[in-house]
Amino acid sequence: MKMDDLELAKKELDNTGADLVFVKNGKIVFCSNEDSVKGFVLAIKKFGGELKNSSVADRIAGRAVAMLCLYAEIKSIFAKTMSESCKDVLRKNRIVFEFEKLVPSILNKNKNDICPLEKLTLKIENPQTTFEELCKFLNLSV
Repeated sequence: MKMDDLELAKKELDNTGADLVFVKNGKIVFCSNEDSVKGFVLAIKKFGGELKNSSVADRIAGRAVAMLCLYAEIKSIFAKTMSESCKDVLRKNRIVFEFEKLVPSILNKNKNDICPLEKLTLKIENPQTTFEELCKFLNLSV
């Protein structure tokens, strides 16, 4: 039996220890050990429209990742840990999602506040604007 893209992405995430995996048409397109948002932005910069209709497996997915899924036109995503705001954006936009653990929000590295990337995207509704703002925040050219 042929494994679907999301199942293959999940398996690759577990087997390689990567933080982020993109799969399309049964092929691994991109793997990253970067922070998931930075890795996602780098994947978009490298592959652009080629990511459309791919599936993603991510260790941690917050609202920033959900907005990047919209921007890149991702068809499905799995996250080990997903925030409520990520789930809400994905559901509203009919992107298939799965998670192991659902949390109220993604926290910063010190676990004493909301992740700065989560905060940055809370008031942005446009995926293009989100991508541009994340590039600025991460000091990556648009």
